[in-house]
Amino acid sequence: MKDFSTLVPKLCNGHVRPYRQDDDLTNFEIREMDYQETSASTGLTSPHDILTTAVKASDYTWVIYDDDDDIVGIFGVSRYLNREPVGIPWLIGSTRMFNVMTPAQYTRIAKRVIDQFLIQYPVLCNLVLAEYTSAVRWLQLLGFTVDKSNPIILTDKQFYLFYKYDKEG
Repeated sequence: MKDFSTLVPKLCNGHVRPYRQDDDLTNFEIREMDYQETSASTGLTSPHDILTTAVKASDYTWVIYDDDDDIVGIFGVSRYLNREPVGIPWLIGSTRMFNVMTPAQYTRIAKRVIDQFLIQYPVLCNLVLAEYTSAVRWLQLLGFTVDKSNPIILTDKQFYLFYKYDKEG
């Protein structure tokens, strides 16, 4: 998978590198809506458990960090049920995520990251919390189809399936 560290400095003040086992996620303050979404979809309530479970389940994980080496975001992709060609992309932001990059910078970077994911996983899909309207809009801006016609209920919360296919696949 591509090393995104060369892409990010060109577009913003943040940095991106692959996740390392010694990365300290204990002080990572998950954004409220990211917490609500991941807690409802996983059943986990501890932010640390949410983050470590996401990392363990992923084929590839990267961290977004600031000039003080503090992690402000984490993202990755995992294989759906350990089968190709479906990948499950995810992003969990901290409360300080937008101190490093603007939403427009994240969008430009995310479009490139998604293009790279599609090389290895010709189908990308996941769930988004229906009430997380800014995430729904952002996913649509990234070119994902968000299926609002068949909501999925998990732990009393409504989710939408979102997906994107490799144009050549």
